[in-house]
Amino acid sequence: DRCHSAVELEDRDVVSQLEARAKALGFQPQAQTLEVHGLCAKCAVVE
Repeated sequence: DRCHSAVELEDRDVVSQLEARAKALGFQPQAQTLEVHGLCAKCAVVE
Protein backbone atom coordinates (compact mmCIF):
# COMPACT_ATOMS: atom_id res chain seq x y z
CA ASP A 1 0.00 0.00 0.00
CA ARG A 2 2.83 2.37 0.77
CA CYS A 3 4.57 2.31 -2.63
CA HIS A 4 1.40 1.56 -4.63
CA SER A 5 3.09 -1.42 -6.26
CA ALA A 6 0.67 -3.88 -7.87
CA VAL A 7 0.82 -7.31 -9.49
CA GLU A 8 -1.84 -9.30 -11.26
CA LEU A 9 -2.18 -12.97 -10.45
CA GLU A 10 -4.29 -15.58 -12.18
CA ASP A 11 -5.18 -18.82 -10.46
CA ARG A 12 -7.78 -20.98 -12.17
CA ASP A 13 -8.46 -22.90 -8.94
CA VAL A 14 -9.35 -19.70 -7.07
CA VAL A 15 -11.58 -18.51 -9.92
CA SER A 16 -13.34 -21.88 -10.03
CA GLN A 17 -13.97 -21.82 -6.28
CA LEU A 18 -15.36 -18.28 -6.41
CA GLU A 19 -17.66 -19.20 -9.30
CA ALA A 20 -18.87 -22.37 -7.57
CA ARG A 21 -19.60 -20.56 -4.29
CA ALA A 22 -21.41 -17.73 -6.05
CA LYS A 23 -23.56 -20.19 -8.00
CA ALA A 24 -24.33 -22.12 -4.80
CA LEU A 25 -25.70 -18.86 -3.41
CA GLY A 26 -27.87 -18.36 -6.49
CA PHE A 27 -25.68 -15.68 -8.01
CA GLN A 28 -24.64 -15.81 -11.66
CA PRO A 29 -21.14 -14.33 -11.81
CA GLN A 30 -20.07 -12.65 -15.02
CA ALA A 31 -16.72 -11.34 -13.84
CA GLN A 32 -14.78 -11.20 -10.62
CA THR A 33 -12.03 -9.13 -9.09
CA LEU A 34 -10.23 -10.02 -5.89
CA GLU A 35 -7.91 -7.40 -4.42
CA VAL A 36 -5.36 -8.06 -1.71
CA HIS A 37 -3.71 -5.05 -0.07
CA GLY A 38 -0.50 -5.07 1.89
CA LEU A 39 3.21 -4.38 1.67
CA CYS A 40 5.59 -5.39 -1.10
CA ALA A 41 8.80 -7.17 -0.09
CA LYS A 42 10.81 -3.91 -0.05
CA CYS A 43 8.27 -2.02 2.06
CA ALA A 44 7.89 -4.95 4.47
CA VAL A 45 11.62 -4.80 5.26
CA VAL A 46 11.29 -1.10 6.18
CA GLU A 47 8.47 -1.85 8.66
